[in-house]
Amino acid sequence: MPPLRGTASPAFGDDRFARALLWTSQPFCEERGSVIINALVGVASADSGGSGRARVERLGLGYVTFPDWHPRAAETGCPVFGFAVVHPDGVILFDTGVGRGNSFIDDLYAPTVVPVVEALAAVGLDEREGVRIIPTPGHTPGHQSLIVDTGAGRIVIAGQCVYKLEEARHRHVALDNMHDSTYEAIGQDSLDRLLSFRPCTLVASHDPTSCAI
Repeated sequence: MPPLRGTASPAFGDDRFARALLWTSQPFCEERGSVIINALVGVASADSGGSGRARVERLGLGYVTFPDWHPRAAETGCPVFGFAVVHPDGVILFDTGVGRGNSFIDDLYAPTVVPVVEALAAVGLDEREGVRIIPTPGHTPGHQSLIVDTGAGRIVIAGQCVYKLEEARHRHVALDNMHDSTYEAIGQDSLDRLLSFRPCTLVASHDPTSCAI
């Protein structure tokens, strides 16, 4: 496997950055915009290098600027990287960078964002539809759901974005399924996002039935 290009972004820690560190442990999303793929499994446009083994490509996904009070402020900022694991059976996208839509991070780091599709193209890979993981915070801050395009139509594996499928039928989340009361609006946005994909079927982690949408 060829060596990775570029340098890793620095790690940092301080009590003053508790919110920022919490954010980094959660998937990021582009709110109310085009579909963001937080992970992707598909067929690469290029093979894995002809050896039958996997390779790793570094994806340049943007740049963040450090505020004046940041312990690394003298460095001005740092690049943001994701990684594409190119395997003979397909591609796994690890991390999709900063994204857009989180006002806290936008104000704090003024990120410059490279769309994932463009970053993949820069290393000779194509986005392929089929299996997508999207952020659906609500039940937990880092909750995710899966969208699968099948021969029988699009299926949404909601996880615990909803507790009972009646929530999807009525298009309203249950407050007692949310992380806490402050997450009701966030969870509702997540359910609305899932339903905007117009699935033919939706399934959930704690409901033995399936919901035709």
